[in-house]
Amino acid sequence: GGSGDERHGHTFQVQEFRRPECKVSATMRTQQPVILGGVGVAAVSAKYYAGNVGLSGATADWVVSQSSGFFVPPGWTGKGFQWTAKDSAGSFRADAGSSDVKVKYQGTTDGGGEHVVAVACEANLVEPAGPVSVEL
Repeated sequence: GGSGDERHGHTFQVQEFRRPECKVSATMRTQQPVILGGVGVAAVSAKYYAGNVGLSGATADWVVSQSSGFFVPPGWTGKGFQWTAKDSAGSFRADAGSSDVKVKYQGTTDGGGEHVVAVACEANLVEPAGPVSVEL
């Protein structure tokens, strides 16, 4: 080893922790998976930490997306399997690309700080047939 005197310096700032002013939570009001003909209901709630009072008038952005099914068996090192409406029995696809359909909605929280969205899974609206997810 060397006998030289090595020095290193680093600078940093210590700032005060600031607690967020509000908390946001999301819940699915629908308990079971929604099938064709059903309605899925999701809610978002925003409340101030101080007093636990609802944050009214806040913007709520929702994204409802639909994508084809995709499955990779555990321990499988090959390509996965993707199902589409054209092949209800499942098909082997080398690319297994995404076929997502996304629709964006925007709402405003009510006086209690809540906004609710309901997604109807009707045959003429879900095209091609496949899984649907709601993002908050």
